[in-house]
Amino acid sequence: SESTNGENGLTKLLRWKIGGPWGRFLEDIGVSRGRDASEEDKEDRIDMGSPNMGALLAGKTNKIHGFLDSSQKCVSHEASPPSDASGVAVGEEETINLTWIGHSSTIVSFPGDFTILTDPHFSNYAGYVRRNTPSAFGVADLPDVVDCVLISHDHMDHLDYWSILALIESSKVKIWIVPLGIKSWLMDKAGVSPEDIVELEWWEGVRISKSPKCKDSNENKQRTLLPQVEGLVRAYEMNGKRKCDREQISKGMPDRNELVITCAPAQHWCSRTPFDRNRRLWCSFAVHSTPALSKTHSFYFAGDTGLPPDFPLHHQIGDRLGPFDLSAIPIGAYEPDWFMRETHCNPAEAVKIHQAVKSRRSVAIHFDTFDLADEPREEPPKLLLNEVGVVNKKIGKMATEMVAIASEIGIATGRKGHLAKEESVKDTAVLSQAGLTKVGKANEQLLEMLPPLVDFAVIRQGQSIESLPK
Repeated sequence: SESTNGENGLTKLLRWKIGGPWGRFLEDIGVSRGRDASEEDKEDRIDMGSPNMGALLAGKTNKIHGFLDSSQKCVSHEASPPSDASGVAVGEEETINLTWIGHSSTIVSFPGDFTILTDPHFSNYAGYVRRNTPSAFGVADLPDVVDCVLISHDHMDHLDYWSILALIESSKVKIWIVPLGIKSWLMDKAGVSPEDIVELEWWEGVRISKSPKCKDSNENKQRTLLPQVEGLVRAYEMNGKRKCDREQISKGMPDRNELVITCAPAQHWCSRTPFDRNRRLWCSFAVHSTPALSKTHSFYFAGDTGLPPDFPLHHQIGDRLGPFDLSAIPIGAYEPDWFMRETHCNPAEAVKIHQAVKSRRSVAIHFDTFDLADEPREEPPKLLLNEVGVVNKKIGKMATEMVAIASEIGIATGRKGHLAKEESVKDTAVLSQAGLTKVGKANEQLLEMLPPLVDFAVIRQGQSIESLPK
């Protein structure tokens, strides 16, 4: 991230804002200024129909939901998903449930009765930029207990002063988890108690526990259980040397539900004024929830990030902390390319991040809510779903060619054992994409080496999505 330490200063900002109309004129007459797709990719693009955002999203759940089938859950707030008394979806099923509030704000519930809130922003403005549509939820709509708030960095569209004050007044948030430098801001500017803040550096995590739900014997109702900080966890030393196995990060406790939140790198920068550039850290977060005596469920919140061209940052995150059952990845604020490429990813790069962190399913965030860049509001989801179609078409083509060649020359992989159930599901999807219905056992094992199909959803603000069942 050293190459992105706020390099785009005042001079480049003025060049963008003053030169923007001229650049748009050049684009209108055929001189492109963005990240061009290859001619092959352009031919493979999926026609998404009307460019209007409302028409794009309304009534097209299956298409918008990417490659999910109609049985997968994707409900709006008005559809009344399972909820607690406050109205936000909170489930006890064995999946992660995410509701997109808007921009990078999500409310995520985990097996083990944990609820987290990411980059809370409920206000009408982010700095001087007005919100396009009202927030899907307000603080009053949140669950009575929000175990943790995760803040990725200090930019005003992610760290909103008025939203922080409203959350403090509600007394719903129990623990604030932030990267280095933001703890002092929360204390000095918003009055958050230092005992309620956990400040982390990259590759450092915090272990939180909670007793399993039980009923109060006197009143025959479930008691409200509060999270407890058990201590910090560091899987890697500063030099990158492994300090403990990944399994130790999410090993779980036999009699308590456990949540481990790890501060991971991102390619971005920090500043709230022209005079405090990069005095605080920026990050992404990996979350591992392990109910007592049960499986671990994993979630990745990418925060704000670019895709480094020469350093495998997100592959490193995937190798160290992945794979992830569900990820929230930004897809907007990428134009003009020369100004934004180092700090934000475009939709095609978001798909690469999804693959690099080994996410089974991802959902798009950081678009449509605020007009932070030059691309049209309706463009990011269109380009994302087009890119998903292109990538999955290539994977299907690879599967077809691999099976054909293997069958022709009689290749047997020699791999031992049977495919696991979830791996068979992946292979079935690849075969379906390749137009195949049945292959031999050796070829099934050969197909295991292919990347899984990209499952990257676009949902409306206020809608929910679940991770795939274990």
